[in-house]
Amino acid sequence: MIGNPVQLRWHRARQHAAFLEGLRLLNHAPELTMEVLLALHTILLPPSHPDRGRFRDGPIKVRFNGVARWEPPSATDAHALTEQTIGWINAAVSEGLRPETARTSAARALFEITDIHPFSDGNGRVARSIASWLLIRGGYALLMDPGVYCHDRRDGYYRALDSNNLDPGVWRGFFDELVGYCFRRVEAT
Repeated sequence: MIGNPVQLRWHRARQHAAFLEGLRLLNHAPELTMEVLLALHTILLPPSHPDRGRFRDGPIKVRFNGVARWEPPSATDAHALTEQTIGWINAAVSEGLRPETARTSAARALFEITDIHPFSDGNGRVARSIASWLLIRGGYALLMDPGVYCHDRRDGYYRALDSNNLDPGVWRGFFDELVGYCFRRVEAT
């Protein structure tokens, strides 16, 4: 954790710059692929991170406040599930995203990628970038980095992710609030 307020502001500025660079990558890629996903991961994690740009190769436990929350699928299963997720994302994009389908697809993508946890670190950053890209393609304008929103509401974010399997309405409520705060729907001209 960064304690110095100036260092924290610089850290957030670097994260935001990486987020925007990741959106540019997604916007220019012909389609989402595993290679594009790894390139996005490389952009979003700091250069010093040992697992930057690599899928995880072993089991992990997802922790919040030092407490193990859940164990994601095995690395092999995570890889296969990630390919399936990329498949339906590409299908949704090729069909054309309207505001409501973009919102639904973005909520699903953010949850699934976070839940699958294909990386040892940076899963939320990758998932939020893909969700943001889907929203932008579907007619939303970005106002604020969703990573800041989720960081500032970390407890609610993790509770909503945890509850999705039991009550998807909690996750959808959190996601709708995130979209309302971080994006604006752009009227077609």
